[in-house]
Amino acid sequence: MSWSRPIRDCSNPYVKQFIEIPPFAKDPNNPVNFLNETDQIILKENGRINIQDYIDSFADSCDFAMLFDQFMKTQDFTILNQREGVYEDISQIPDNYNDMVAYLDHVRSDFNDLDYNQQQVALSLLNIDPVSLGLNLKDKPIEEENVNG
Repeated sequence: MSWSRPIRDCSNPYVKQFIEIPPFAKDPNNPVNFLNETDQIILKENGRINIQDYIDSFADSCDFAMLFDQFMKTQDFTILNQREGVYEDISQIPDNYNDMVAYLDHVRSDFNDLDYNQQQVALSLLNIDPVSLGLNLKDKPIEEENVNG
């Protein structure tokens, strides 16, 4: 049994462009009217674009020779890479919502059991906002002064 895919006609580079209208979106010009009265996202055609021109518009940002020349002139590493890549073993991360919630609750509990100094070290290493994760930060311990009698 052979399976073949139809060949796409690429002679016309223009494709339809769409915008997403979220559920129950109101008309900005007339807030009484809804643009979408359903509970589903609606795609509305917004015109046509030349897809080849759009793809070609990224050529300069992908040309390694040009990027390297800019780097050599400025010595700015952000020209070559916006952020450092992450390589991690994520095989132990939960694969469904309920397990992930349970995992995060366990992590929060472990963090909250740490003393002040350990919490500060963990936060500095992870570079995270503790409030956004619902972590309880311990108060800085009051250091006792040595009084020489």
